[in-house]
Amino acid sequence: MSIPKKTLCVLAAVAALVVPYELATATASSVWHPTSDASISWSWQLQGTPNLANKVQMYDIDGFDNTAATVSALHANGTIAVCYIDVGTSENFRSDFASFPASVQGNSNGWPGEKWLDIRQISVLAPIMTARMQMCVQKGFDALEPDNIDGYTNSTGFPLTAQDQLAYNEWIANTAHSLGLSVGLKNDVDQTAQLEPYFDWALDEQCNQYSECGTEQVFTAANKAVFNAEYSGGTSFCAADIAAHINGALYDLNLDGNTDTPCGGWGTTTAPTASSSTIAPTTTAAPTTTAAPTTTAAPTTTAAPTTTASTTTTSQALISTPSQSSGRSSRNGNGFSRRRRGG
Repeated sequence: MSIPKKTLCVLAAVAALVVPYELATATASSVWHPTSDASISWSWQLQGTPNLANKVQMYDIDGFDNTAATVSALHANGTIAVCYIDVGTSENFRSDFASFPASVQGNSNGWPGEKWLDIRQISVLAPIMTARMQMCVQKGFDALEPDNIDGYTNSTGFPLTAQDQLAYNEWIANTAHSLGLSVGLKNDVDQTAQLEPYFDWALDEQCNQYSECGTEQVFTAANKAVFNAEYSGGTSFCAADIAAHINGALYDLNLDGNTDTPCGGWGTTTAPTASSSTIAPTTTAAPTTTAAPTTTAAPTTTAAPTTTASTTTTSQALISTPSQSSGRSSRNGNGFSRRRRGG
């Protein structure tokens, strides 16, 4: 029995309303897929003006604070441009802060102006995060670094579970791919095995200091690149990173470009050119995921950990200039984000 055309239209409309945030898992175009079989030169700078004289193969910079012109200049150096955005906390210094309803904002993550998000409410967060990823695309970025994607291991004010985090992180990866962006798994070291199929590479912080580099073996075993940032103790960790085919580098906590000491690596790493690179992009199709339930939970009130002040920097925001320096990195540990932010 054939279904009337009118009925089909109604069913399609209903489906669109029910799952507006379940996007295609990947586009037909290729995304950047760095491999672990050769070392990759990279820099990570979330504050200040990127050093365009630093002709590395990958440069990770703040998506809000940098312009399309900066991304274009990186491309002229033959550099892959990675767009840093926060997907796990609200930030009151961002131009889109008013988009976050109070119902999805929980406890402080330890840094001024930031609160953990209720990642179970994907239908609420999806338009905000999709718009942020679209901003990255519009500026010409090649890849995405989504931060604070391990809230379930922290005191967020919401009863988040490991499954909630998996569902959200898979949605982030799928959405990035649907927009043509490569995407890296930022920390969340306890879920690397489950999430590796969805992500194209991994970025860890202090995996040597916290004895967790082994969790990234699932990526290198799949011939996917792993990047590691250490913040103290000199470069004594480099031998271990090189042996594990991890692209390690020593940075300062401000990630302002003042400290950038790469470990070097295995094989031969050459400066990239605009026409060729040792990192060939491949098509990455992520598995399909289902959305997490859209429940609401009132956040509990806990005392926010104290922070140390760091040097403020001048941003070059395209959309707006944040009220405070926005760069920072964070992850699980001791009940709250254990990284730094400028402010």
